[in-house]
Amino acid sequence: MKQENLELDVSQPQSKNTETPQTSESCEVNEVASEVLSEEGKASPSLKDKLVSLHHKYNFSSSKSLFITIIVTAVLAIIFGLFQHNQTSDYLIQSQKIRDVVAAQQPSTSKDVQVETTEIKQNLLAIQAAINGSLIHPMAESNFSSVLTDIAELVNKMDVLIAQAEQYKQSQEIVLSSLKQIDESKNNYRRAIEPTLERMRSYKNEAKFEQLTANANQTDLFNALNYKQAEEKLENLQLAADRLLQNYESIFYAQTVQELNALISSYPNSAQHFKQVVHDFADIPTKMALKIWQKNNIDTLDDVTNLADKLIARLDFANQLEKLKQQSVLIVDQTKLIENRLTVHLINKTQVQPSSNFALWLVLVLALIGLYKYQLIRALNKLLEKLPKQVEKTAK
Repeated sequence: MKQENLELDVSQPQSKNTETPQTSESCEVNEVASEVLSEEGKASPSLKDKLVSLHHKYNFSSSKSLFITIIVTAVLAIIFGLFQHNQTSDYLIQSQKIRDVVAAQQPSTSKDVQVETTEIKQNLLAIQAAINGSLIHPMAESNFSSVLTDIAELVNKMDVLIAQAEQYKQSQEIVLSSLKQIDESKNNYRRAIEPTLERMRSYKNEAKFEQLTANANQTDLFNALNYKQAEEKLENLQLAADRLLQNYESIFYAQTVQELNALISSYPNSAQHFKQVVHDFADIPTKMALKIWQKNNIDTLDDVTNLADKLIARLDFANQLEKLKQQSVLIVDQTKLIENRLTVHLINKTQVQPSSNFALWLVLVLALIGLYKYQLIRALNKLLEKLPKQVEKTAK
């Protein structure tokens, strides 16, 4: 609506001013010419004053700069409009490349962190290159500037992670080796405690403790009570062993540094508790079997205090990688949103542009018509300048 009003404002005054001056000027010049011819040499001061006054009246020297200004402005506006149109066309071509690159972004499926971080970096560089190709349009540069800054920062962080990826892989191998060793320790514990469990089951079945009643002899009741206490101690022993193995295993699954430090700090207490329970267990064969198991399994595991630094570095790396992956996804979403909004805006602007160009061309044509009229009136002014001299010559 604004551009339509602008077109009307430019065109209507021009059409009104192009008719009246030409008619009045022609009439008055004809009157002067007829007056001069009718007087036939009777040039009086009043006639000269009238001719000079008429000359000053139609001296349009001040209008020349106005017409030239209008022409120059219209031409520059048209050229600038064409330049903007070319910029918009070039951007729309480049925007398709942005859409293609963004649409091709897929989460990495590689289990190798070095390959994964490299893929994320390459994806970011591809987006950066596509956006750089669209910066021929000033609006693209202003809208994508923050995204380009975020990409540059993220690529630098990715370079740091790529350099640390080898250390992470080494720590990951330690984790996998330790978890495998823990699984073997669990199996070895079950084999070590199985003879004790078998003896307990056999003793229970032979004594037939389930069939005892309150009227049983004191020996049977005493044996049943001792069995019950041994069964409870054996259960506590197995709970202590499970807690020891679970505590050590949980260290490698910690999600935060605080959780990791808490598990590392609690592990010595679990180890000490297991030793105490084994010491208090009355069955000598069981105590000997579990001491051998602890020596060959638990004591061969890496010391948790030595693992702390490696596990913390591994955890920091994993957390940083996850954070950067989320930032990468956010950059992709921002790029999609900005590209879509900017493309829609420029397309709408291009659809309105023809009416604006028509208005500018109309201004240019009207200015040229006005300049032509000015040249015509200037020629008449020169004729008026010569007319008094001709009248004086005729009078003489």
